[in-house]
Formats: sequence, C-alpha cells, structure tokens
Amino acid sequence: MYFDVETNDVRPHSILINQGENFEHARARIWSFLLDTSYKYPQQNILIITHGWIIKNIISLCLENIDGTSFKNPNNLSISKIQLNPALKQQRICYYNRPFIGTMVL
Repeated sequence: MYFDVETNDVRPHSILINQGENFEHARARIWSFLLDTSYKYPQQNILIITHGWIIKNIISLCLENIDGTSFKNPNNLSISKIQLNPALKQQRICYYNRPFIGTMVL
C-alpha cells in the first residue's frame, strides 16, 4: 500500500508508482531552501505557504527525524512556526498544526 491512513500521507516507497523525486532528495531540497533563506534574511520573519507534506517534513528535519513519517500531516489552514539559526546550527519548533482562527498574529 502506498498511502498511510494513520498519517494521512503517502509512504516513502510511493515513488515506485510515479517515478518521481524520492523522499530523501525532496527533503534535502527543503532543508537547503530553509538554510539558504535563513542565511539570506537572518533577522526577518519568513512566511512559507505550502503543502502539508512539506510542512511536516520541515518539522521532522528540525527534529532530526530520519523519514518524516512519525506524525500526521498538519490540517488544512493550520499554522506552524519554527526558528532557525544556521550559524549556530540551531532550530526550534515553536508550534505545529495550530488551527487558524480568524486573524492571527505570528
């Protein structure tokens, strides 16, 4: 089975059916983007709007989780916040999968 009902996500071996980018390569690109952006804008707040799989893997990479399949995708319109300090090789998860309610100040 290529879809995990528990996490509401595709499984890493789902690459076999669509011949797309493998999970490891995608996660490396995500992490590279985060590090590049945080170096370029060290004192800025950056808003990233993307799919749940990418958000979940950003969190997973911050936790140094190997495959990103240990927890569920975030809900639609939820908000997650991380802080990166690549110079010190530090990352902090402030929150994950908070429901969006009206106007929210980050």
